[in-house]
Amino acid sequence: MSTGQLSWPQTAAVPRRLARGWWSVLALIAVIGAMAAGYAATLSPIKLVVDGREQIVRTNQRAVATILREAGIPIEPEDLIGPSLTSTLAGGQSTIVVQHARPVVIVADGQTHRFRTQAVSLKTMLTEAGVKLRDHDLAIANNQPIEFAGDADYVFSREPGDLSTLRIVVRRALPVAIDLGDGQPRQIETPASTVGEALSQAGIELYLADRVQPDLIAPIVPNLRIEVQQSRPVRVVVDGRTLRTRTLRSSIGEVLTDLGVTLIGEDYTQPPLDAAVEANAEIKVVRVKQEIFIEQEVIPFDTVRIPDPTMELDTYAEREGANGVRQKR
Repeated sequence: MSTGQLSWPQTAAVPRRLARGWWSVLALIAVIGAMAAGYAATLSPIKLVVDGREQIVRTNQRAVATILREAGIPIEPEDLIGPSLTSTLAGGQSTIVVQHARPVVIVADGQTHRFRTQAVSLKTMLTEAGVKLRDHDLAIANNQPIEFAGDADYVFSREPGDLSTLRIVVRRALPVAIDLGDGQPRQIETPASTVGEALSQAGIELYLADRVQPDLIAPIVPNLRIEVQQSRPVRVVVDGRTLRTRTLRSSIGEVLTDLGVTLIGEDYTQPPLDAAVEANAEIKVVRVKQEIFIEQEVIPFDTVRIPDPTMELDTYAEREGANGVRQKR
């Protein structure tokens, strides 16, 4: 039949075309695999040491800049690369070392300097920022004061992988006069930010009873005059106790009033209440007690005979007597 003759040749042609298509795909895969194998054979392992951390990359490149770019490692002008960024690895070379620069912020004289550096010494960092540290100035790194900041050998410790920002604040020393009341004001230069900090740096010990002008929390300004009235130590011996205190009072009586010590009756002090207070003075409070002693003396009674006309002759009546008492103070 005509319908059967038309259908059989069509169904038989489909498998032959599919087979030819699969062979083409397999051949393409084989070619790609051979090319990949050939390409892989050209790759060499390269060890990258970046900020102290090692990693291995495989590449057929030998230019240092290209290898780092393919590995996704950013490079800035301040970074250190070995071999150099413009060099090509020799046949026996397989290691590239990268040390990124550290970000630094220096705040001084109202200006902020931001840069990246490989330096580890304070002097070098300040030089790169164009900042000079003078005598008595203070450098503060990450909120920590630096001891002996003027020493050229001061260096910051840094691990290879530490890329944190180092913030350095330079606090300039200002001229200040400290008057301790001895007629010889001390002229100093201090980087302190407050009066209390300046006195502490000057080695002046303060007590609660001392008086300071301006207040301890007042800011330091150029040519500031700080007046300190230093209290005097005294000891008060009273009622079997020894009280130790410091005072700015001028008389013994004022010191006792501040301590709440009162005199009663004939009590007195050594030295007297109106005496001036001297340093390391000892004040004694003497308590006076008034006692009255009464001495009693017995007075024996006397026998008294009194005639009584109402009584019979040769009779008498007795009444018991009582001794008397004589008292003397």
